[in-house]
Amino acid sequence: MSLNSSTSSTHSPTLPPIYSQLEELIAPENPIVQRSQDYLDSFNHIGKANRINLFLIAFQWDSRNLSTNLDLSDDERICTSKTSMHSFKSCYGDITMIPGFRYYYEIKFLKGSNFKVGVSKSRRNLEIAFSDTEDGWAYYSNGQLRHNSKGEGAKYGQIYRGKDTIGIYVDLVEGIVFYSKNGKIFGDAFKEKELLTNALYPACCCLTKGESFELLFPQCED
Repeated sequence: MSLNSSTSSTHSPTLPPIYSQLEELIAPENPIVQRSQDYLDSFNHIGKANRINLFLIAFQWDSRNLSTNLDLSDDERICTSKTSMHSFKSCYGDITMIPGFRYYYEIKFLKGSNFKVGVSKSRRNLEIAFSDTEDGWAYYSNGQLRHNSKGEGAKYGQIYRGKDTIGIYVDLVEGIVFYSKNGKIFGDAFKEKELLTNALYPACCCLTKGESFELLFPQCED
């Protein structure tokens, strides 16, 4: 399956000038990068509708590994925060990503501006951000990275919020995680040996009441 068609069809929303200027100030060190199409095509676009090697790869948000302060839609694709109280509320995918393969998935942020998205080697942190501990690696919506920290991380990519779509590339052959925003691909977010030695789970979290995000499923090619 070609990932190019999945990402290039999503266009950036029209933003006020002040928002665009803020994006440039937030993360000038992480420009959009060019990656070969062969490399991008090596990622398995995981989702309910995708068939790879004749196996159906099912991926939804896992109702058993979900913050009690998140509502999950009946089709297990959309999470919505029920409260602004407490900390970030995390949820995890029901698929295990194993070393030796490359994975790609997309999340559309429907409403809000406080999100973290990425991967985790456990599904135990439900009532805090999954990246607060050493278990998780995240791209924060303020244009920074988070790993084993609540408040510190390198600048990365651009800020994102409701109506934006974030692509998550998980390379468990090279030990790299990187992201795209509305089809524009950024540089490496994380490159660590630890990513080659652990199974990982898709993860996402939000903070305030009404914030929501949706797992996007790819379309099968004939």
